Amino acid sequence: VVWGAIWSAVRERDEVRCMLFGDGSSSSSRSKCKTRLLGFGLLSGVLTMFNIGLLGQALKYGDASTIVPLTNCSFVLTTLFALASGMEDITALKIVAVSVAIASVVCLSCDMKMS
Repeated sequence: VVWGAIWSAVRERDEVRCMLFGDGSSSSSRSKCKTRLLGFGLLSGVLTMFNIGLLGQALKYGDASTIVPLTNCSFVLTTLFALASGMEDITALKIVAVSVAIASVVCLSCDMKMS
């Protein structure tokens, strides 16, 4: 939580400055900024708790070596969404990264025993 607050303050300086001091356009600009950030924080918290709950349920039925890496591959979905929506450009490195992530989950999920 502390690291997330520090990261947000550094990464989203303009949003934090807007939340603390307003953007100068009107007297209600500060509350608009707070609402925007608080809404994002609430959505992020709900999604994180949902992910943790599903992880706990999944660990009852499967191996941790498969389930934990799978639940930590949210960056793959984020990257695919950003590429599909045109928010990011497709690069060879991104293709390789997503492919390796998917391949690693597939390899971990295979039930092959070494003798």
